Amino acid sequence: AEAITALHQAIERFRNAFKNNPELEVMHNVFGPLDYHHWLWFHYKHFTHHFTQFGLLPEQSSLL
Repeated sequence: AEAITALHQAIERFRNAFKNNPELEVMHNVFGPLDYHHWLWFHYKHFTHHFTQFGLLPEQSSLL
């Protein structure tokens, strides 16, 4: 329950940071500066990878 609450809080901070500053770019240590839409894409890919890894999502046959 604590981890879920912390995740929800982190997502809200993420949304608010970009809502309050639409031009914001935040540095990613591998991909460089990412804007809101690039961070969304990164999170989608990252979470999908780990959810698949831990059996929470089925294996995907296509490369996204």
